[in-house]
Amino acid sequence: MSDKNYDEKTTVVLNIEDLKQEKKNNEEVLAKTVDSLEFSIPQVNTLASTGIKIILFDFQSDFFHLSFGEFPAGYDYYLVRELTELNENLASKTPLILVLNYDSNPKVINNLSTQVRKKFPHVKTLLMARKISPEKARLHAQSPAGAHGYFELPLSQERFITEVERMIKLFERAS
Repeated sequence: MSDKNYDEKTTVVLNIEDLKQEKKNNEEVLAKTVDSLEFSIPQVNTLASTGIKIILFDFQSDFFHLSFGEFPAGYDYYLVRELTELNENLASKTPLILVLNYDSNPKVINNLSTQVRKKFPHVKTLLMARKISPEKARLHAQSPAGAHGYFELPLSQERFITEVERMIKLFERAS
């Protein structure tokens, strides 16, 4: 009786190598899927909601273009390389934050910061530099080329958000 039931059952043959290859393929597909996932970060008070643009001005450098992915999401960024494009944005009379890479060319950046401060009251400047102590920032802020904000590199999203939000409050106080 048991021999008859045994003979009628189907036999399954498993190829271990095929199973290993299938598992490897599934893991690769999963890894590619995970790499392409993006998670949205809740936005509280962002520049996009206030209408204030952030101009990342790459004068004689690629710093902002190369590090753009490290900036926190949710802000209205514009990557600018040419002075003509910068002038168009400055002339628009809309509130904006101009972020300058001080390390690219300090003399030119000081000159630019001085001109922006004199001619464009609707623009707040933020200088980024590798080495800028609070004392140097305080002294620079008191000079004609002084900026409204200073940020010491390396880029930290939390510190950047804090500085940008502080600058947004400068616009709110001026209104």
